[in-house]
Amino acid sequence: LEFTKKNFAKQPEAGLLKPVKKRTTPYVPFTPDTAAAKIQASWKAHVATRVFKRILFRSKVGREIVSTEHTYVESIVKTLQTFAIPLRQMVDTGKPLISMEDINIMFSKMEDILVVNKCLLERFTSRISKWHVDQKIGDILLEILSQPIQGLDFRTVYTD
Repeated sequence: LEFTKKNFAKQPEAGLLKPVKKRTTPYVPFTPDTAAAKIQASWKAHVATRVFKRILFRSKVGREIVSTEHTYVESIVKTLQTFAIPLRQMVDTGKPLISMEDINIMFSKMEDILVVNKCLLERFTSRISKWHVDQKIGDILLEILSQPIQGLDFRTVYTD
């Protein structure tokens, strides 16, 4: 490129001059057929991108559900191991800090909640490990709500 004033364009935001690139291929106007093909190709690419983003989002949501459920189950287990079990052992050895009645009030449903949520975690993990485009997890929740797990009804564990 020759650096003369006529082959420079002014950039308004920077106030600097930059060389103008010349077209290396000749301009070919679109015919109705080529224009339609170009529009169709652009639309198909747009739709495919949206579908792909939706698939990625759904799989990310599925992994997040499993991660959250795993964290919840771990926190229940740690709470029981750190507080409930030692307090019950103290009562059994005859050196209680608080009464067994108080311990049962504080941790009454925690074991039941752990059983239900471990089951949920196992089912979610199993489903996510075989994840595909049309995979759903709502049926797991409906099954948990409709059938008792080890004699525990999900609805009563959280409402009583």
